[in-house]
Amino acid sequence: MNTKQQILKSPILKKGEDFSFLRQEGIRLLQQYSGTTWTDHNIHDPGITLLEAFCFALTELSLKADLDIKDILASSQQNSSNVLFGAEEILPVHPTTIKDYRKVLIDTEGVRNAWFIPLSIGETNNINGLYDVLLELDEDDTLGDINSSIIEKNITINIGSGDQDFTIGVFFPFWDEEGANAFQEIFTTIDNITSPGSASIILTPPSGEENDYSAELEITYNTISTTSFTVIISVNPSIGTDPIETTAVENEIIALLSNTGNDSFIDLFNRKVVAASTIENSIWEKLRAHRNLGEDIQDIKAVRIQEIGIDVSIEVLKTLNLEKYLASVLFELENFFRPPILFTSLNDLETKKISYENIFEGPLLANGFLDDAVLNDLSRGVADSRNSTVYISDLVNLFIKTALKNSTAITNIIENQVIAISNITISNYRNNKIVEEKVTDCLVLAESELVKPRFSFNKSNIQFYSGRVELDYNYDLVISLLDELRTTLQTSNTISNLPSIPSGESLATLSDYYSIQHEFPAAFGLGKNVLSNTYSEEHRAKVEQFRAYLTIIDQLLASYSNQLYHINDLFSIDTNVTNTYFKNPLYDIPYYERLLVDFLNSGQSWEDFKNDLSNDYQQALDEIFESNTIFLDRRNRFLDHLMARFGASLEHYISFRYEENSLMVDNSSQLDLRQLEIAHDLILDKINYLSVFPEQSKNRFMALNYSEEAWDTGNTSGLSKRLLSALGLRNLNRRTLHNEVDNFIQIVPDGPDFIFEIIDSNSDVILRSVGNYPNALDAQNEARETIRQAIDRDHYSAEPQGVSPVTYVIGFQPESGNLPTYVATSPLPSTNDEFAARTNIRHIIRELKEIGSGVYIVEHILLRPNEGDTIDLEIPINETNNVSNPYSMRISSILPSGFERDFAVEMEPIPSIPAQFQNEKFRNLIVKQINEETPAHILTGIYWLDINTGVENANTPSLNNFTARWRAWLEAKEDASTPINVLSDRRSELITVLNEIYQISA
Repeated sequence: MNTKQQILKSPILKKGEDFSFLRQEGIRLLQQYSGTTWTDHNIHDPGITLLEAFCFALTELSLKADLDIKDILASSQQNSSNVLFGAEEILPVHPTTIKDYRKVLIDTEGVRNAWFIPLSIGETNNINGLYDVLLELDEDDTLGDINSSIIEKNITINIGSGDQDFTIGVFFPFWDEEGANAFQEIFTTIDNITSPGSASIILTPPSGEENDYSAELEITYNTISTTSFTVIISVNPSIGTDPIETTAVENEIIALLSNTGNDSFIDLFNRKVVAASTIENSIWEKLRAHRNLGEDIQDIKAVRIQEIGIDVSIEVLKTLNLEKYLASVLFELENFFRPPILFTSLNDLETKKISYENIFEGPLLANGFLDDAVLNDLSRGVADSRNSTVYISDLVNLFIKTALKNSTAITNIIENQVIAISNITISNYRNNKIVEEKVTDCLVLAESELVKPRFSFNKSNIQFYSGRVELDYNYDLVISLLDELRTTLQTSNTISNLPSIPSGESLATLSDYYSIQHEFPAAFGLGKNVLSNTYSEEHRAKVEQFRAYLTIIDQLLASYSNQLYHINDLFSIDTNVTNTYFKNPLYDIPYYERLLVDFLNSGQSWEDFKNDLSNDYQQALDEIFESNTIFLDRRNRFLDHLMARFGASLEHYISFRYEENSLMVDNSSQLDLRQLEIAHDLILDKINYLSVFPEQSKNRFMALNYSEEAWDTGNTSGLSKRLLSALGLRNLNRRTLHNEVDNFIQIVPDGPDFIFEIIDSNSDVILRSVGNYPNALDAQNEARETIRQAIDRDHYSAEPQGVSPVTYVIGFQPESGNLPTYVATSPLPSTNDEFAARTNIRHIIRELKEIGSGVYIVEHILLRPNEGDTIDLEIPINETNNVSNPYSMRISSILPSGFERDFAVEMEPIPSIPAQFQNEKFRNLIVKQINEETPAHILTGIYWLDINTGVENANTPSLNNFTARWRAWLEAKEDASTPINVLSDRRSELITVLNEIYQISA
């Protein structure tokens, strides 16, 4: 491969970088537009000199614009609030599909494999959306296979005729069974182990064809607690008929079961259950944190194990390394029945040229990436008749392929190393009991969806022969080599799964500009060249005129560089961005101060003038480059572009805001000003929407985590957050809405009287009453009425005060005829800019609209009845019938109506807070957004509730009553120690008020 670096004699340039092209094009245009007026286009002509200087400056700008984008971004004004999100931020999503959930579960520490199993309606009392989780856990370095409930010990027993080695295996309850519940925490003490009603353990000997003992154990622990369960005990080799031998073995079994010390049977069982329960708890936490809207987890279960034993005779040459070959065979058999799950690194996927869209599809995992194909290939033992059958032919192929892998010879291995494979049979065992013995064709794995196969060397008989002589092998060496092979199997990926962002080179000169005046010959008297006094005053004046003419070109070219330097600001969601066109003052042009009238009239030194960012020159540039109207339009369009990159839009909300605004004024000049106010408001709305977009896009289907604190927190559904953000609201927390207004009112004593203050979300005062009130209650009531009416822009004015400088005072007066007497004024910092005063009014309105505004999303599946519950959701279809399945894929959206009344008497509702929810068009917007944002498979009911000003009872369908009942139920549910009967009572109370809401709405 030729890697030599070459410099092309004739490089291929883009038109903007090609000086010759620009010069020729400039002359062509001169000829076109000047005609016979200017015919000398030779290099000596001063006009051509100017053209050449201009073309040269253009090539510099073109080269800057053509820099690698990563260098431009690195060299530009740094802005941490850009929305050029990384792939890992914007592409992954909350787990949605069954495969997504499998990946999340397998990504959990301690989990080797997992299955996310949808339950049929026959298993869930006709409720859709419930799942079981089946876990296969990793092996523990100390405790071994946590999935297995069998604990074995190798012991030596004196059976009368001498010592004999036995393997005693005790089959305990699985960690997810009732008998293991008491063992989910490490016992402080294990005091005693007996059989119920006895002072010691009573063994039940084998009967009939059974070879195993059983015993009912009663364990006393932590001094006062007891639990009991049955264990099965296996003895290998089997006990003979000699009564002395039988007595010796049985006494040893009783002694082992009675032992409560470290590493005893009961201690190892306790530690196994604790290890499994710890992982189970972490799975519960993860599942509840990643739950989908309208779905729930019913149960987490442990896989059961069926051990697979293989009997086979293999004829080999003596030259074969038996230990290495056997270790490889055992390793392959383990992986055949229990396929490993290997994570893939980002680097590997990038090497395969897989797009980031496909790489980051689904949830972002901690240990790398899991390809769908990997999960699809984990077929052994799944609930599929095609994959739950083990064929002898597959095992023969495995033995042959393993021999080939371990060969170092060039000649045919089967002929020269492994001669024959014969007498191969397969058996499987459950709970140490044989199920199918020595099958010669194929073995069907019973209940393979729950009982997973596991190869057992101890239950296999693999024999090697050379000729007719059986060959021995070193068992300990085989196990050692097998352990080495296991450690080489990568089961997790520690490499970062985050793509590295290309780091560009920061070029400090990106915004610098070198004036074209430096490019002229000295005779022109430009740049640092100054004509001497020998030239006439008229000639020198013409030079200054020409210098001033060139500043127009300089200003354009210099600002182009500065525009490139501020590219990050254009794609920023920083609320402090105030420009989309960026000027570049020409302070570095020699003798520029002699041209600036603004400087000559300022009375400042040149240095002080340059440092004054609000001097007349800077203000003039601001107005020339970008008026407020142009900025608001361009800033909104940039933000629209950023949202469009993600397929997002606030179209319905924006249309509503402009329509709402146009209906409020009848004066065209006022309408224009109000439109600018709305444009400024929409910039803040879009910035707010984009700032939370990655989270809300990723979690759009996510439900609340009912095991975490749910009130006065952001622990809400993705639907709720997306809905409120699309409505221009910023407070996305679940909170009490009906009396929230009181949190934003401060009653302040003023002499013998009182005044009120209204504060914003930062506790800053935004409105203060002008008049006094004789008591605190009157002040409180007037403050509430002010908040209700103060969301109307027509109730505000910004009055100029003073002459020089003019400042604006913001006043609120709901009765326009009473102006300029105000009910309240704003203590926000005064400003000499009328539009800034108008935006302060909009800030006040935005803050007040937040008060009492929100939505409660109730998932019906969480209210499904448990054993003992006697009340059901009743959603009417018509006067006589209710919905037959009110729990499956249904939610209720509860919203404040903006009205209040006494539910105990017949009366018309009175306008209250939030006032914008009274607006029929705003309600229609909310309904449209709910329908658009709700997942298509979820059916939602929308209910508007009034505030009750009277006395509540159990079934009052008011916002107050519903809020209290729902909060009580959520808080009971999030507390794991809540008694079942208390949780049932809270559920019944909530359903009672919900049913009343449904009836009234129907």
